[in-house]
Amino acid sequence: TPGDESKVIELADGTWMVNSRGNGAGHRYVHLSADEGKTWGEGSTVHAGNSAYSSMTFIPGKGIGLLYERNDYREIVFTRINP
Repeated sequence: TPGDESKVIELADGTWMVNSRGNGAGHRYVHLSADEGKTWGEGSTVHAGNSAYSSMTFIPGKGIGLLYERNDYREIVFTRINP
């Protein structure tokens, strides 16, 4: 997937998840790969506006935590993703 500032984690079932900022508009997406990154699914939008730096972490029993900047660096947002 074309993007930058990508973070990749491996889920319990071996699937890879990437969080990236789409080049150009800066929209934030997550995509899944079942073949160690050879191919990526279409993905889903986390934030449709501009976004910046991010970090992902596992939250035991609660999914994936995603912290990222948005709205021209004015906000730092935490969201939880259930892959």
